[in-house]
Amino acid sequence: MVTLYQVTPENRNKVECLLVNNRCYDMSVDSILEGQAGGNIQIVLDNQENPKVVQIIQGTFTFFGGDANCSSARELVKGLLPKYAVQPANDDWLDLLKEIHKDNLYSVKRYSFSSESLRESHLRQIIDSNPNSSIITRIDLKKAHAMNRDSLNKFHFINYNSPEHFIEKGFGYCAIVDNNVVSACTTALVCKKGIEICIISQPKYRRRGFALLTAAQLVLHCLENGMEPHWDAANTMSRKLAEKVGYTCKGSYEVYKLDQNQNINNNLYGSNN
Repeated sequence: MVTLYQVTPENRNKVECLLVNNRCYDMSVDSILEGQAGGNIQIVLDNQENPKVVQIIQGTFTFFGGDANCSSARELVKGLLPKYAVQPANDDWLDLLKEIHKDNLYSVKRYSFSSESLRESHLRQIIDSNPNSSIITRIDLKKAHAMNRDSLNKFHFINYNSPEHFIEKGFGYCAIVDNNVVSACTTALVCKKGIEICIISQPKYRRRGFALLTAAQLVLHCLENGMEPHWDAANTMSRKLAEKVGYTCKGSYEVYKLDQNQNINNNLYGSNN
């Protein structure tokens, strides 16, 4: 197996061909193919010159592509780590996952959304009508460094090499209380057509409207700048928050894990996390 840490113009076609038949629930494939690199993003190929299979790792997710019936596919699936949630590329890969991991594999429901119902006027109303809107600010490098030292907020940078890398490639908004970031909404992944959203709130500041405010500000920024803000929810709390922002739920789908934690990451309040 060969591990790459970025898709380059030289190897893009080889990787892209292996992912062409994948079910896509978010912008992971687009961002990886466009060269987003950093954090724990990895592209694993069975052969660099003539690959038949690929495994993409980003954040707490992984997905496979290519020929699920070749021996290299079995090797990749056997090496699956429990910390990753698998987005099955197609039925062949799902069958292989079930065959190899049997009863140790279980599914987790997630929700996908349409951004077509988003309205700038609604987002501005959310922000302007909230008495706490003055504590919402864009994340700068100083705040990013402070967040990266926090046990929860550090997950905002899981797909970046450093806070500097995040400021260069992504962006986000946060709520500040007593000089601390209590809630933040950031770009987990970035591609030409849009971004993947990540929201994290500190436990004692949940259910107080801070997540809604930060999300509204980030989504408004996206709409004003021609980017699609993609939302993918791990739980009903995140689903309800998305609907408050103005998204329309398209339905649910399943990802698969090996361990017994019932949430992909109980600390994450939003998507792709």
